[in-house]
Amino acid sequence: MSSPAETPGWAMGFRAMGSSNFRRWFIGQSISQSGFWLQLVAQALLVLDLTNSGTLLGIVSAAQFVPMVVLGPWAGVLGDRVDKRRLLIVTQSVMMLSAVVLGVVVLAGSATYGIVLTLATVTGIAFALDQPSRRVIVTELVDQDVEANAIALNSLTGNGAKVVGPALAGVLVGTVGLGWCFVLNGVSYLAVLGSLVSMDVDEIRRSPPETSVSGMQQIREGLGYSWRDREIRVPLVMLSIVVAVAHNANVLLPMLVNEDFDDSAALLGLFMAVMSVGAVVGTVYVAHVAGRGPPNLAVWAIGMGVALVALALSMNAFLISVSAALVGVTSMVLFSSMQVGLQMQSAVAMRSRVMSLFAMAFLGGHALGAPVSGWMAEALGVDWAIALGGFAAILTGAVAWRFLPARQRPENVTKEALGRDRHSAHDLQPTISPEQWV
Repeated sequence: MSSPAETPGWAMGFRAMGSSNFRRWFIGQSISQSGFWLQLVAQALLVLDLTNSGTLLGIVSAAQFVPMVVLGPWAGVLGDRVDKRRLLIVTQSVMMLSAVVLGVVVLAGSATYGIVLTLATVTGIAFALDQPSRRVIVTELVDQDVEANAIALNSLTGNGAKVVGPALAGVLVGTVGLGWCFVLNGVSYLAVLGSLVSMDVDEIRRSPPETSVSGMQQIREGLGYSWRDREIRVPLVMLSIVVAVAHNANVLLPMLVNEDFDDSAALLGLFMAVMSVGAVVGTVYVAHVAGRGPPNLAVWAIGMGVALVALALSMNAFLISVSAALVGVTSMVLFSSMQVGLQMQSAVAMRSRVMSLFAMAFLGGHALGAPVSGWMAEALGVDWAIALGGFAAILTGAVAWRFLPARQRPENVTKEALGRDRHSAHDLQPTISPEQWV
């Protein structure tokens, strides 16, 4: 594999592709994630068709994401105790079967709200157990010097899928119908399952499993470790706040279109698409700079807030599109940088537990913030709801500036930071030195 100094500038953002295992994973995830977003759109339309109720649609959405908040700590422990590749084969298989069953039920004309809710709950539980290991496994698929790049590229699969999946849903719903959307999502899981099964297991740098203490003890250790370390604690707190108060475009953009543009579905699709494209650009940027210096989280939180205020002040579709793209760029640089930084600064033995907290903060923030943003939009107006979210992001970034030094993680992790002495010093060190990351 080429050293960073020998890698052409355009290719710096794709260094992890030098690993055949990672290439398999990236391709499989790109296909599967697109299918997942295809299903989310089709599922929303199905629930509205069955119930004509926004409240019942919200309950189905909660069934898919609330399990992450409840099971998140246990999912992190599971990821640190078992082989991540085998765990992902199980969780991805469950989600595949759930999608296929839903597709068959819809095609048979037997779909009911209860069936949709049950299968959404099954998917949500598998999704919760899947998340930490899905994020951490990429560091085991590549060489140590390109771990940061692999983490950033892993984020790219999800952001790219947000563009492809909904667009595909728009085509398929009107041509082949809702049922085949679910079936196609089920088939898409074969891509990621194939990537997992076909990996060269001898090339995987597995982390030693932690089985010497109980799961509850591991949860306590993970929470204590994350809270004591400022370079983990501050980004997690930032993430929780920013996602809850400022990252609810899925709620506010439809209301903005409904209020100002006579509920134009075409314009809503345009705004969501340009925001997703911006998110892809932001993620590619993080992948390009990963390993050469982490973007300043405080600066990008402030940038996201400014972009949101600009969105709130935009008076026409063109300005809204530009502002939405900027929101996409700034938010994904912020969130992808957080994900890269948290993994690179965590002790190897703690990565799954730290990333379970990341997933809990991200999804939990959405679960709590979405209804609040909707209420504010109804009470104050959509523009004010968006602007207040922007001001909150700016304030969060300004406060975080005090706690996030220019050098991310200047000190090494020590045994005392974890509070246990049965791990080797190597196990408790970041996988790269602060000098390499900064």
